[in-house]
Amino acid sequence: MAVIPTSQQRVSCNGGGGALGHPLVWLTLGTDDKVVCPYCSRTYVKATSDNS
Repeated sequence: MAVIPTSQQRVSCNGGGGALGHPLVWLTLGTDDKVVCPYCSRTYVKATSDNS
């Protein structure tokens, strides 16, 4: 499972594209500043000065 830092509150995920991808979905970070893609389980987290 990949953890991807982002400075955005809303992110898009396509599973990496190509034959191994999935339909494009838009996800909104929750109150805990993270969101998990329901298709590929990539986790997007709010970037901080430590992980940006």
